[in-house]
Amino acid sequence: MSYKAIQTALSKVSESGVIQGDLGGKHGHQPTIDPQIKQSVIDFINSIPKIESHYLRAQTKRQYISSEKSLADIYRDYKQLREKDGLAIATSSTFNRIFNTEFNISFFVPNKDQCDLCERYKNSDSEEKRNLSQEYEQHQKEKVLARNEKDNDKSRADGTIVAVYDLQAVLQIPKGQISLFFYKSRINCFNFTISDLRAKEVMCYFWDETEGKRGPIEIGSCILDYVKAQVLLAVGVWLQQMGCSSSQSLQLVENIIRDHFYLNTTNLTALKSLASTAPQFVCNFITAVTELYMQDTQKPIKLPPKNLLEVITFWVYSTPTLCMSAQLNAAALPSGAIPMAAVTPLAGIVRWCALAPLYIDEDAEMLEIPPKKIKIEGERGVLKTVKLHSESQLYIQLQLGLLQSLRAWRRRGPPAAVAAQRITALLPPVREYAQKLLDRGCKINTDMRLQDSLDRIGQAVQVALANGCVYGNISSLLASLDTLPENRLLRIVIKTHRQGI
Repeated sequence: MSYKAIQTALSKVSESGVIQGDLGGKHGHQPTIDPQIKQSVIDFINSIPKIESHYLRAQTKRQYISSEKSLADIYRDYKQLREKDGLAIATSSTFNRIFNTEFNISFFVPNKDQCDLCERYKNSDSEEKRNLSQEYEQHQKEKVLARNEKDNDKSRADGTIVAVYDLQAVLQIPKGQISLFFYKSRINCFNFTISDLRAKEVMCYFWDETEGKRGPIEIGSCILDYVKAQVLLAVGVWLQQMGCSSSQSLQLVENIIRDHFYLNTTNLTALKSLASTAPQFVCNFITAVTELYMQDTQKPIKLPPKNLLEVITFWVYSTPTLCMSAQLNAAALPSGAIPMAAVTPLAGIVRWCALAPLYIDEDAEMLEIPPKKIKIEGERGVLKTVKLHSESQLYIQLQLGLLQSLRAWRRRGPPAAVAAQRITALLPPVREYAQKLLDRGCKINTDMRLQDSLDRIGQAVQVALANGCVYGNISSLLASLDTLPENRLLRIVIKTHRQGI
């Protein structure tokens, strides 16, 4: 210690022997930050979109911002903005100090959930590890047991669903490196995934903050929907194994129609979403439904109820690949079970669309009186006329959906979508209708109902043959079509494909 330091200390001793405190930095004339500049920094930092901690949001108030930019990048953007507006700018040191002391913000969102005990043990010193050793060893044993149990569950052959699920870290959109995206208000999106460990399939449930949060209600809804989808998948496989036209399948489908289309008419929106939730079930369900209606053996002809037709039209029109779902997706069967061949609903839809003009008045729709709640079996529809301009339009839309589905079949493999004999089987009612016209002395070529029916048959056959959808005896099919009344489109189709055989 120098002599000057001792002399300075002694000079500050008062008469009572107390040393005077250090007065350095207490003159009150230190440089201060302009309040407006400080507020500009605070406002700019507050404008950056924040993200909550994914795993620790209940234990911490720390917020996160995207790591697409560093603190230096953010300061440069702040500086450019202030320069553009001709305003005073905080120094980088001031900006950094405010960011680090007045905000609880980090650039890195935790991307992996860490086990508290494992992390505590890993970061402990030797003595702490000795104290934690017994608890840690038990924890490791439980981890091995849990893995073994999961492997045992995966190897079960009783049809049990073994699934794991997780919620992905918050996804913010729009996403990009440029400042225009970084400082814009972003929408938070959530992705909840359920993975079937045995089938090796993953279901993703995606929504944004305007549709819901990420709490137990949303997670529970996703799990409930997943279980529902698995149940519907099982029903779809059962229909396929029993045969969609079997009496057991038709009875089941009649019960579904009664419960969800007759007795409960308020759930059409939920029913329309099934095409994406359980496409295999919907495909086999439509195949069975087409066997229930517009069969020439029914007297009178039984027509599908309006709301059932509306839902099926929506399914087919909005999802062109839906009708091939049963063939493209292998049935999930127990080990050793023999899968039955899947049949598409396309032939049944062709029949519906082709015969609809013959049975439905363009200025009215034919509705079935809902069956009674008692003694439903054996009851068939009684028809009445209601003036509504909608059912014929639904069949037009269904025809368009049918043609899209036939086009979607192209290059999917060997023809297996529509059997030639199924198309041939729908022709007798058309011939019968034409004969009735002749018996009444009417001209066939001017009857719009008949011509609409023939046009739809011609359209379906042309698109089906052109896209390789038809299997069976095509020559016999063309010969049967040639016996139908005169129709220009149908003649062109027959001539074209006879030349190609």
